[in-house]
Amino acid sequence: RLTFYFDHDRSPGTGSGNLAVAGGAAPETLMGLGGLGDLITTIGSPYSRNRKFGQLIGSGISVEKALQQVGMVVEGVNAIEGALELAQEKQVSIPVINFINNIIKKRISPTKMKGLVQLLKGTY
Repeated sequence: RLTFYFDHDRSPGTGSGNLAVAGGAAPETLMGLGGLGDLITTIGSPYSRNRKFGQLIGSGISVEKALQQVGMVVEGVNAIEGALELAQEKQVSIPVINFINNIIKKRISPTKMKGLVQLLKGTY
């Protein structure tokens, strides 16, 4: 699921976790309700817009159709550009967000999820 991989990247010491700290967030915040709590809700709730979007994309539905089917704002999609800009400014590597962005921008197919798993394991 795209949601799981995107959210995995938010832990302290990982891509967007490091980005959050570089942007001024306290590492403890990432492990609290605003970080870990949001992560658990996003990956565990069938009502999560980001999760639903990721599942639709992973099933082969286009970004446009997935957004239409969700029918509400999918904040993860809207946040990617800002995260990429901040990462470049702060010189922080965010490989999972880059990978998801490439799927959303149709540079790679969602069927390439194996590559993301390898990326997370450091073997991509």
